[in-house]
Amino acid sequence: MNLSKKDTIAVIETALADSTLNSIFLESFSGKNLKIVSNEFVLPDYKIAFKGKQIPIVSYDSTLHNPTFYPIPARFYGEVFQFKLLPDQQVAIYLLFRGTGLTADYTVRKSNGKWQITKRVLGKI
Repeated sequence: MNLSKKDTIAVIETALADSTLNSIFLESFSGKNLKIVSNEFVLPDYKIAFKGKQIPIVSYDSTLHNPTFYPIPARFYGEVFQFKLLPDQQVAIYLLFRGTGLTADYTVRKSNGKWQITKRVLGKI
């Protein structure tokens, strides 16, 4: 299975829209705007929406240039650390938010033309 750019973006938006993840965002990043780091999975020209707004795609995570691992206040940068096609119209996507050490590991599946979360594991690094 090859994913189109549209499906790739839809998978990322589905993971970011997870209500469990968003409850953590509300506590950790209240009032801050999410930025996503570009890499082989998120290209600079992608238009990814989060809570009705387009997310800036940036070339680096400034959290990495901080002398402390968990800067105070936490910076709201995310990275699609892994994006893997699985059998049966499924995708594994792993999100990393270094500002708090939050990780979000999802399996999403396309059903009736819409991507849906079938597995969620949230953790810390």
